[in-house]
Amino acid sequence: MSAGSAAGPTARLGTPPKLPDIEPAVTDTQAEADRAVAALEAVAEFLRRRGAAASGQAADVLVAEAMMACDPALATQVRGLAGAGRPAAWAVSEALASYREMLTSAGGYLAERAADLDDIADRATALLLGEPMPGIPAPGQPFVLLAAELAPADTATLDPAAVLAIVAERGGPTSHTAILAKTIGIPAVVSCPGALSVADGTVVAVDGSAGKFVSIGTNDLSQHTFAADRQAGALAPLLDPWQPALLQLIAMAATAGRTAGKPVGVCGEAASDPLLAVVLAGLGVTSLSMAPPALAEVRAALADQTLARCEAAAAAALATATPAAARAAARATAGG
Repeated sequence: MSAGSAAGPTARLGTPPKLPDIEPAVTDTQAEADRAVAALEAVAEFLRRRGAAASGQAADVLVAEAMMACDPALATQVRGLAGAGRPAAWAVSEALASYREMLTSAGGYLAERAADLDDIADRATALLLGEPMPGIPAPGQPFVLLAAELAPADTATLDPAAVLAIVAERGGPTSHTAILAKTIGIPAVVSCPGALSVADGTVVAVDGSAGKFVSIGTNDLSQHTFAADRQAGALAPLLDPWQPALLQLIAMAATAGRTAGKPVGVCGEAASDPLLAVVLAGLGVTSLSMAPPALAEVRAALADQTLARCEAAAAAALATATPAAARAAARATAGG
């Protein structure tokens, strides 16, 4: 989110080039690996130039993204895929997709960095396919920019005189779209499904102050609540998402969201636990974000419950003093 309001005609950001349906055969794996890594290095240089032209937080974000693009570990993985016969564009896309999955599985702040990896993949793919990356539209008048998700390299260079506001289908309060929009003073609303269904030229009003699509990253919340570094194995029990104190904080956030008429979502490890998903629904959480493999089991667990049983399971878990007791109480109440 970025506070402020504006009204004007819409213009949609174009979609980047996509991989063709047919994967071409590779005859020279070494040359293909070199092409793939050269594309990543070119993207890194592009981001460094954008960063040099920006200032403050925008420059920091772009420099950080450039470092991701030229990460030696990424280059090694890309070379491995190309060496196994994958075309350069496919090798880059697959390697970055694996990094993206790790970030989204972590949830919270790290999950919102996945958009930076998407930007790197899109720009490298465009270079390797010989196609241009679509830039910011120029309809000839000030406009409200609509996008699935806006890359830091694009957001950092927006002209507030031309772009009245931003509406993105994805992203969160700590995504770089929201952070950079706030830095340059452009009202923004993120996590707004269906934004791209609005036709170009439609006059809309955007109120960035009335959005916060509140999203709770349980991994980050538990780490800060219990002052427990997730890398410290001895403190792992404190990071159990079934900690009653953590559940109480989530309940407080959900209650505040309900009072304000705002949705409250949960992402991270907690969202992918089927029994805990039932408890979260009972606490008042309105959406869950998780890695795709967990969806079927969580969906089945929720479909087997009524809201009243979810609320009873949540109340039972909150009345306990330990994670094990909370889990047992919820299971006894929900029948999971």
